[in-house]
Amino acid sequence: DLQWHIANTDIVGCVSALERIFQSDRLTGISKDHLKVVLLGGGAMMKTYSVALNLCFEKNDHKPDVTVWTRAELEKPLPQQLVQGRGQTPPVSCLLLINTLPCGTSAAADENALRALHALDASSATHQKIYLDVGYLKSNTK
Repeated sequence: DLQWHIANTDIVGCVSALERIFQSDRLTGISKDHLKVVLLGGGAMMKTYSVALNLCFEKNDHKPDVTVWTRAELEKPLPQQLVQGRGQTPPVSCLLLINTLPCGTSAAADENALRALHALDASSATHQKIYLDVGYLKSNTK
């Protein structure tokens, strides 16, 4: 009938990845009430993970503290307030860093992700730290 039917599997994949993290044995005993999430990047995958986080926590009274670090912010020295957060924040029991930068496609993207990872690691005494990397690998599609 020449009609378009559209489906987006990115949200389903992102929600699935987050649910696997939040339900893993590694988080047993960790209070998800004090979850800090840092999203690296400012493109479509960052927005997709933002929506996925909202879906994962839509029925939860406590939402994670979500911060976005864009590529532009990562290309200059990271200000202290960016690393530590702005104002008074509750204690963090789990830090989740979601890298949506196109690592593997440029040296700059790889370097920015490492700088963010090292800055968070050095500034956070958080018990549990999880790094989720969204892969961008060149592939041949035919």
